[in-house]
Amino acid sequence: VAGAVSCSSCATPTSSDEGAASCLLCIRDHFPNPKFDGSPLESPAQACKACDMRSKCDGDTLPIPIAGYWSDRSDAIYTLDIRPCIRDTCIGIARSGNDQRACWTSPLNE
Repeated sequence: VAGAVSCSSCATPTSSDEGAASCLLCIRDHFPNPKFDGSPLESPAQACKACDMRSKCDGDTLPIPIAGYWSDRSDAIYTLDIRPCIRDTCIGIARSGNDQRACWTSPLNE
């Protein structure tokens, strides 16, 4: 905030860039909640959700499936539905390098 003498801490699990006036980021192993609308009636903790054990979260993006799992990236809300991959096509973020889409292109498997 302009003219501020000190900064306030962000409520866990939210975070911010240095010098930011608000807490719009999430801490590591959390992701931005696509259902959060920023309403003052909602808790800041609702802005970020804990990452599922079947995915990785850097605090800035939606969950990224690990090897053996996939999610539908056509809409943010579907991204949270991380499913086991029944084929060997879900190689995970660590093995796919910069092409993170490798886990997200498989068709829905029920």
